[in-house]
Parts: sequence; C-alpha cells; structure tokens
Amino acid sequence: MQSPIVSESPNQPKLPKAKGTKRALLVEGGGMKGAFSGGVLYAWNRFLRPNYFDLVVGVSSGACAAAYYVSMPKEEPIKSEKALAVWYRDLSGRKLISFLHPFQGKTLLNQEYLIDFIFRKKVRLESETLDRKNVPHFVVAVSNLHTHSIEYIKATSANVFDLLKAATSLPIATRGKHWLNGKLYSDAAILNPLPIQDIIEAGYKEIVVMV
Repeated sequence: MQSPIVSESPNQPKLPKAKGTKRALLVEGGGMKGAFSGGVLYAWNRFLRPNYFDLVVGVSSGACAAAYYVSMPKEEPIKSEKALAVWYRDLSGRKLISFLHPFQGKTLLNQEYLIDFIFRKKVRLESETLDRKNVPHFVVAVSNLHTHSIEYIKATSANVFDLLKAATSLPIATRGKHWLNGKLYSDAAILNPLPIQDIIEAGYKEIVVMV
C-alpha cells in the first residue's frame, strides 16, 4: 500500500509533499501552446483518467487545459470535445487577442472573454468537481508579485476562476496582475515556466511533463 501524500498547512501555498511512489503531471503553458496540451488531455480523457496522477500542476495557459482535464474524472466524450474546440474555435479569432482591444477599454488579451465568458458560461468548467475526493490534487502555479516567488495554490470551486486569471496575467498582454486573497499574482512563467525541480524536491518519483 502506498504512503499518503503529506500536505502542507493550508496557509502555505506550496506543493504537497509526497512519500512513496507518487505520480505528478506538469502542464506547461505559453499562450496558444496550450492548444497542444488541450489536444493531449482530450485524448487522455478516454485513455488515462486524471486520478492516475496524485498531483497535477498547471502553469499559465497550461492551467486552463489542466483544469478541464481534472474536472472530468471519467470519460466524457462530448464535454472533452467541447473543451478541445475552445482552442481552435473560440480562441483563434480576434475576440481573445486584438490590437484594437485597448481602444475599446480592454487589454490586448481579453481575460474577461476567456474566463468569465468561455470558462464560466459557454463551455462551462465544472468547478464543483474540483472539490470531490476522486480527483487529483490540482494546483495552479502563480508568481507572487510581493515576494517574487512562485506559489502553488490548490484549485477549488471557490477560487479556480480567479486562479486562472492570475495564471494568465502577463505584462502588456493583460493588466499583468490579479488580486487573490489580498495578494497580487501574475503568470508563473515570468519566474519559471517549467518548475519541475520543485516537484522533484517535493518527493514525486514519476513525473510527466507536457510542454
């Protein structure tokens, strides 16, 4: 029998410590590179359930793809197809990124369209699933602009949309920061786009990295 994951204090936004042979999935971002992750995770919804992993870490746009994956603990062909279609149908035009947005009172990358409309309404991310026991520990990596360090915050139904806004906040493209729990956060990729060393140091033995 495998040893359980030993979690840090809820006030410490760090990776949960692992004992024994534990599996982790790291999903990197990079703007529209998230489409690649979205495609792989779409296939995995049929062949490799998220609970195969003990820990899922999402970075930047990779956190968006990972959130849909984790929120579907069983095979969901129709839902996963809609989640995949977001990348080539809803995000490929000028509604997400446009040089005209600043003249319309928006940022170059329209986070309100991405998260408040697409994720909350049109292709709803079923955030309530994140609170269930049959899903892996899902954290979103973000940069703390006060301490200039990366924090790993557990995604829940209460905070996931704010977390995704923080994870996709980039200078110039967006306002570059997002308030969450009284702190200013930004995209983790600013400090470390691929924080694999932190996962290794947390004790995970089997690590899959999606870039």
